Amino acid sequence: MERNAIVNLASDLTHGRVQGNYAAGESSDVLRQALIELNGGSSKIDLKSLRRNKAEMFELIEEIMPVIIAEGFRGDEFYMNYVDERNIALGDEITFYADDNSQFIVSEIADGIARPRRQRISELTPVTVPATWHAVRIYDEWSRFMAGRIDWNELVDRVARSFKSAVYNDIYAAFSGITASTPGLSSTYVTGGSYSEEDLLAVVDHVEAATGKQAVIVGTRPALRLCTDAVVADEAKTAWYNGGYYGKLAGVDMVAVRNIHAPGTDNFVFGDKVLYILASDDKPIKLVREGNPWIEERSNNADKTIEYTYQEKFGVGVIINGKMGKYTIT
Repeated sequence: MERNAIVNLASDLTHGRVQGNYAAGESSDVLRQALIELNGGSSKIDLKSLRRNKAEMFELIEEIMPVIIAEGFRGDEFYMNYVDERNIALGDEITFYADDNSQFIVSEIADGIARPRRQRISELTPVTVPATWHAVRIYDEWSRFMAGRIDWNELVDRVARSFKSAVYNDIYAAFSGITASTPGLSSTYVTGGSYSEEDLLAVVDHVEAATGKQAVIVGTRPALRLCTDAVVADEAKTAWYNGGYYGKLAGVDMVAVRNIHAPGTDNFVFGDKVLYILASDDKPIKLVREGNPWIEERSNNADKTIEYTYQEKFGVGVIINGKMGKYTIT
């Protein structure tokens, strides 16, 4: 089984969409057998097999995992709409440029005097997003999979979910960290207090005036439920019944974002009293992946176990080109 076919099969297995002539449950066995062939025909991973075959096996895993982790974000409305993902070579650096979104002043001039005030385009602010290594260290699951004791989904899902959670944690933390001092914003756009529909809609109006686009209110379901309209139409009651919040506030669409736990905790990353007002076509969250993932192996442990460390390098930042708003309910 050639490498591209193994990568495709692994990705399909994880997402439950296997194509080909595989009976129920057989596809995971096919994948395991392909990996066993790379291991010299043995399902047992020991020091001898690692010395002989780990290069090809590790290279395959390094190809498979990024595909599965990346595809785990597809279909997520928040990720697709607001995250700009870039891939760069190891050691490279990508620079984003933040625009102040200012406009030229159109002057009124008298007949015969064609010399309005001279203006220059404001300088762009260069911003780089540093990437750092993130790793997960395991020592049991891979051997159990090769021995046929667990299937592919059990092995991959833990690692993929762990990395997806780490990426989401950084994304949500960066987004939650927006303040009035964030370049491009001010207290006009980042404000809060006791809930006031009038104050919230004022932020919406400012964002729409600055961008020329229709805004939406984004937040967790508990945050959106804090938005109550004085006039509740039957359609709003239906939206509340089906989604847990009103679909509109005074004609402004509301979009719920799914909250997540911070890795290793039961604490939510997104605040349940924070609302974001978004209108720009630009994706404000920049996810930079640097270089390729890699695996290293360690076998000189006192308990004679063999462990693996899977690593990826990425960084997350927020760059505001079009105006956006943040309203915190106290």
